[in-house]
Amino acid sequence: MKNLARILSFISHPSLIPIWIILIFFENEDFLSLSFERKKIIFLIIFLTTFLMPVFSLPFLYFTKYIKSFEMKSHKERFLPLLISSVFYLFGIFLLKIYLFEEIFSDFLIAAFVILIFTAFVSLKWKISLHLSGMGYLFASIIILINNFNLNLKLLLIIVFFMTFAIAWARLKLKSHNILQILAGFFFSFIFILIFLNFK
Repeated sequence: MKNLARILSFISHPSLIPIWIILIFFENEDFLSLSFERKKIIFLIIFLTTFLMPVFSLPFLYFTKYIKSFEMKSHKERFLPLLISSVFYLFGIFLLKIYLFEEIFSDFLIAAFVILIFTAFVSLKWKISLHLSGMGYLFASIIILINNFNLNLKLLLIIVFFMTFAIAWARLKLKSHNILQILAGFFFSFIFILIFLNFK
């Protein structure tokens, strides 16, 4: 069962969530009418700034002994990696908003940036669940896409709903978090996204 928990934790890694959201957009973006070339550029920006660059910063932090492992089991180890990731997110926001003038995508990335900063500072004192924070972000984003953009994503919403419970189980099974850390991670992101993106 622990192997299943590890697999679930891997596929729901917080760094992958913005990529999931952009792929959902691309599968349902008739209202945007984006060309293939523009899609490719947007995807590369999201992939590089929210996944590849943050992940590539981890070996440096490991060899300089700031983090003891790539799992970052101590909550204090998470502060600098999250802060570094937030810088890459800012770069992505700049490219999307200033260079490409893509307001919709940059708004979702701005929301993710705020969540990163919040979880970074919380992590100085407490091990809030980043995985469930990511799932709260994903779940609320799908609700926004359904309500604000009239996308037909109700089946996906149900799937992500059950996935969230599965991932919460996985994090508890691996003893990475307690129930309060899981609930805090999910509900902060979920509530923040609903408020922030509804008032944009």
